[in-house]
Amino acid sequence: PIQIPDTMKDEVAAAARWFTETCYRRGLSEQQLHAFRYELERNLLRRYEGHWYPQNSTRASAYRAVVHDAKLDPSLEAAAMAANIQDIHLRLPRSIMWINPGEVRWLQLVCGESPEQKHYVYSESGKNTSSPTEWMYAEANSKPFIVDQSQTGGGWVPPQGMGPSKDAVARYEISRAAHNHKTANNRMAQELRIR
Repeated sequence: PIQIPDTMKDEVAAAARWFTETCYRRGLSEQQLHAFRYELERNLLRRYEGHWYPQNSTRASAYRAVVHDAKLDPSLEAAAMAANIQDIHLRLPRSIMWINPGEVRWLQLVCGESPEQKHYVYSESGKNTSSPTEWMYAEANSKPFIVDQSQTGGGWVPPQGMGPSKDAVARYEISRAAHNHKTANNRMAQELRIR
């Protein structure tokens, strides 16, 4: 049995909620999102066992960091596989998240730009915490995403004036198309080798 401090549960739950809420949802079911969040929490709790130091919160901070840059963090990858999300690397913002006793902060990584300030996802003291939509989108407000199954075929629709920018959506669509093209080419090459 895993010995999990109560504070670790709060920080890990906040981190898993952030990754789930910032995930580009088009084509994903609510079941997949719930499974992703559950599996991510479970993976992080296991990973941090024996590496949680409330008296010295920065100790093992690098080990507890969840990094999504050129390579996807193994905890994110495993949670996505369990939830049957094939393209999670395209759906999440490039970022580093530090999950430490008493606080969870993240930093968005943008190619060719110097990092901006770290944003609080969770803080025991409530210091500077905000919702993912407030940090991700400048025009965002506190309204939640609206899911309209009839119009989107299970996708999500943000309220007017909220959601990813047109550039972000275009980058996702281009990345997805390139990924599909590469996959199709790899399958054709594999078939030719078999023959």
